[in-house]
Amino acid sequence: MSVKIYLDTYEGEFFIAESLMGQRWNGWAIPFFTKSQSVAVWEKLSRLDESGGKYYYDEEADEFVYDFEGEISRYASTRIIRRIGEKDCSYDGYSLGGQEWCWTLDDGEVNID
Repeated sequence: MSVKIYLDTYEGEFFIAESLMGQRWNGWAIPFFTKSQSVAVWEKLSRLDESGGKYYYDEEADEFVYDFEGEISRYASTRIIRRIGEKDCSYDGYSLGGQEWCWTLDDGEVNID
């Protein structure tokens, strides 16, 4: 189940994440994105970010990279397995901003799916 989330830095701009997986960081959601969702998030953040930060994908390492003035954050994929009904579904998820950025759900609450 995909969820609509917001990053506190960009008021009114939303992103789509694949799931939350029940994880929190200081009360904030820790979303997991599919690769295509991650590409969309990185493209959008590249347009919105006025600080000069650079967003790119390192294909060899399979990591999404954020570089702000030489301070680099890397977000590698994690195999996510979810039970939906009686079926296990899996995908490679990227926790962009994981335990660093402040993500909230559309309703302003950190709900666990």
